[in-house]
Amino acid sequence: MASTGAVVSRSAAYAAAADLRPESVAKLCDFWRREGGSLPFDGRGNTILHFLAMHGNTMALKELDDKKLILPSQDLWKANHRGDTPIHEAVRFGKDEFVKKMLDLDGNLVSTRNLKGETPLYVATKCGNKRAFNLLNPRSRSDRELVRQDGRTVLHAAVNEEYYNLAIKILTLKPELASARDEKGTTALYLLALKPSSFQNGSSYALRNLGCWSSVPLQLVAILIYICLPTVIGYEKFDGTGEEQSRNQLPTTLKPSLRLKLIKAFTGFIKVFPWLRKCDEAKQRHACAMKLVKMLMDLEDDWSNYTGRRNPLIDAARNRIIELVEAILAKFPFAAYTLDGDGKNIVHIAVEQKDRVLYDYLTSIPAHKDMLTDIDKHGNTVLHLATNVGSSPGILLNQMTWDVCWFKRIFYDSLPHFQQYKNEEGKTPKEMFKENHSTLQESAAQAIKDMNNGLMLVSTFIGTVNYAALFTLPGGYGQEKKDTKTYGKPVLLSKEETKSELTHLMWYLLLSLFSFLISMTSMLSIQLSRFRSSDFNIALPLRFIVAMTALFSSAVFTSLAALAAFTLDRLEVNNHWLFGPGICGMALLYSDTISITVIYMYYALRYSFRNKGQEILDLLI
Repeated sequence: MASTGAVVSRSAAYAAAADLRPESVAKLCDFWRREGGSLPFDGRGNTILHFLAMHGNTMALKELDDKKLILPSQDLWKANHRGDTPIHEAVRFGKDEFVKKMLDLDGNLVSTRNLKGETPLYVATKCGNKRAFNLLNPRSRSDRELVRQDGRTVLHAAVNEEYYNLAIKILTLKPELASARDEKGTTALYLLALKPSSFQNGSSYALRNLGCWSSVPLQLVAILIYICLPTVIGYEKFDGTGEEQSRNQLPTTLKPSLRLKLIKAFTGFIKVFPWLRKCDEAKQRHACAMKLVKMLMDLEDDWSNYTGRRNPLIDAARNRIIELVEAILAKFPFAAYTLDGDGKNIVHIAVEQKDRVLYDYLTSIPAHKDMLTDIDKHGNTVLHLATNVGSSPGILLNQMTWDVCWFKRIFYDSLPHFQQYKNEEGKTPKEMFKENHSTLQESAAQAIKDMNNGLMLVSTFIGTVNYAALFTLPGGYGQEKKDTKTYGKPVLLSKEETKSELTHLMWYLLLSLFSFLISMTSMLSIQLSRFRSSDFNIALPLRFIVAMTALFSSAVFTSLAALAAFTLDRLEVNNHWLFGPGICGMALLYSDTISITVIYMYYALRYSFRNKGQEILDLLI
């Protein structure tokens, strides 16, 4: 019975720890008197104070202190199996009032460390708890409390968890942390180079990534909203204690504080709508990341520190973060000649990643043109590196399309003898391309055929309907042999009041059938294609565009023919409500299907005609 009572008592104490009502405090005090506060409460080694910290039960903590039940030097420092003390848990769960009370009881708690060597200040940063950071930072007695045992600082933690606003505050207070390295040689700038989604060009809100959403029109609307949204960062700064203050140096008729309030009020309105809130959060995160990049670059004075170490420029190029690449090269132009472990320069990396935007930026600088002639440690030229299977910039016909286009683009920019140059494996670029894309080419061809079969079925259905409608016109045909003017001819064509409407109907049917023939011709040419590598570059995408455009036109003219038939039959229908949404839906579907391929064709034709200093007719078969 005694054992059962003990179990119930612990259960009641656990429930009381989570209960913030005054009557639950008495149960905790009774439990504390009977079993003490340092006794492990569960399998993870948590004490009753750990649970009070997790739930933020400050009232119970004050009562325990008032009754002199707590031994600050013992109970407050008791750690669980992870080495976390109650103040670690309070910081992690965002219980700021509990943190404040614990610091009042013992200010030395700010220096406690868990088994990873994390202080409460480090945990606050890692969890993005700005209020706890503001509470703990003034109590910090040494800069060592900003550093974990592996050398990672609070700035590393803020950047790694993408709390960039907090990182800006930390860097403002402790600028020396910009150059701090952990035991692996990682800096905060290097961690930023691993976060492509923290920048606009690495997110779905950049035109270069158009097609990564399931709906292109919807993504375009999101990009437009993103562009129009204001950013809060830039209208605030921090004083020596980390508190935000408004600027008063801005040349504007509005006071900065008022301007900031207006922006924040607009942001508050946006947060009511989940879709707009998502766009706004991305915009603010990207703005904070860019400000942090600027601050870090302003504090960099010697890029040679990254020689032989983890290099932010190399990884920024590999992760396609052009904003960071531009910021680094703007201050340290000679950093462009940095090589990675395989002897690749940043142009090599841009080619390997098939990054059109980064490649265009790098090759637009005359001093970087000679990097196209470099060869890496494995004997690979830029043409060899362009043969890998990459990721397309959007939803094209398939990956094979972009890979062929990219290979030809790099061919035009490379040295003529690179076409036959063999790497250390004894392979030419052409051989490597065939080897890397043999499976992809087969699967791409099959995918196009399967898609084309479905489109041909729809096109045939539309063509059949219009062909039948052309010979079953409203009103029928004249049956009186005596009336030579109307016999065998459409009856409504002989009437002046319906002649014009019937003519429109026949033209719509004729144009629909003509579009059907074009679409079927294009689809048959796709189906009968030999699907050579070179076909994926221009021929197949162009045929796909023609087929889809003709199919869409056929569907639109069929809808207009139906509308004309309703008018002839004098049916009382609301044309706008009936056909408007349908045609708008078809237009959205058409633009969603074809827009990325049209954009691709622009670049494919541009690359084909921009510089044909070499013959490439027999490069790919």
